[in-house]
Amino acid sequence: MLPFQTMHEAEMALARPLTFAERVWFRYSAQIPDFWLYCHNILFLFLIFSVAPLPLAFIDINNSKSLSKYKLQPKIRLPSHAIFKCYKDVMFMFIFVVGPLQLCSYPTVKLLGIRTGLPLPSGWEIFFQLLVYFLIEDYLNYWIHRLLHCKWGYEKIHRVHHEFTAPIGYAAPYAHWAEILILGIPSFVGPALVPGHMITFWLWIALRQMEAIDTHSGYDFPLSPAKYIPLYGGAEYHDYHHYVGGQSQSNFASVFTYCDYIYGTDKGYRYQKQHLAKLREQWGRGEQNGDAYHDPREAHSLTERGLELLALPDDGVPRLLLDTGCGLGLSGETLSEKEHHWIGLDISKSMLDVALKREVDGDLLLADMGQISKNLVPLGHQRHTRVCRAPKQSTH
Repeated sequence: MLPFQTMHEAEMALARPLTFAERVWFRYSAQIPDFWLYCHNILFLFLIFSVAPLPLAFIDINNSKSLSKYKLQPKIRLPSHAIFKCYKDVMFMFIFVVGPLQLCSYPTVKLLGIRTGLPLPSGWEIFFQLLVYFLIEDYLNYWIHRLLHCKWGYEKIHRVHHEFTAPIGYAAPYAHWAEILILGIPSFVGPALVPGHMITFWLWIALRQMEAIDTHSGYDFPLSPAKYIPLYGGAEYHDYHHYVGGQSQSNFASVFTYCDYIYGTDKGYRYQKQHLAKLREQWGRGEQNGDAYHDPREAHSLTERGLELLALPDDGVPRLLLDTGCGLGLSGETLSEKEHHWIGLDISKSMLDVALKREVDGDLLLADMGQISKNLVPLGHQRHTRVCRAPKQSTH
């Protein structure tokens, strides 16, 4: 609530005319208590989370061919009921965890010195404050995220977020309630160190939520912010973290990639990109163990499928998974509960060639690296398995 009854009083106090933005702010906020202005944050969170991921969900459900080429894990698509369940679970968490947390944090916000009055900050002031907020939150979030990947933190808390090995926008805040509370703390550290206006705080919370949705979108579009913002990881960068799953010790950064680079936790990701680039070049030329594919379409098919299936964890060993059932792309733990049986293979280039050809022939079904679970059946322990597509013969 502003301490002025009229715009004239405000102009007299500032010793200058109000700008257009300040006039709009005066008309809107003059009679609204500061607490209710702060509560706008909750409304913004609900609206952004409900609306922003919606186009991505429609693309997934409709399986648009023109946009599917931008999907990072194109073979994994959640049905509409699974997407709605994710949304419902997150909204439940918003209502009973995030909302109360926002309301209870108001005294802290006032103590930090976040103001609601005039004058309004300049555009450059808002920009640099937001940059500081992102850098501070990103650094703290990196270390918290890294700690959550220790054995206890992952099994007790963080594994909930990793139920989606192929992320979707609605899964950005899908997490254990304790993780939501813990990761909410860094969001207030920046405003505490560099207090700003309530408008800046609104923008900070809104942009951070939109960034999380973009990072978990599962799509790498040509106009993705990651292609234009320096050091911004984006969806492709974070998708690798979910793709590898709970065993991942790479790509912990939530926004920027500098921490992963400085502390060496992006080596698996960079090695994978280099290796897959070489494979793409080889397969693009039709090379296959010194021989050439006779059909260019076959080479292209194997190239794309190989790039989807092959992944290099941090130890640099390519692995492939054989699934004896049909899954929805959730975590290995979820799939094992549904009685899916996995066989993990440390696979060479020649083995990958054979596996890809057999899948094309319909002999077996291959699964993405992101489906790894803690209880993989070692190769050789299960001699005969049934496959869920065209089970013409048993596999080893």
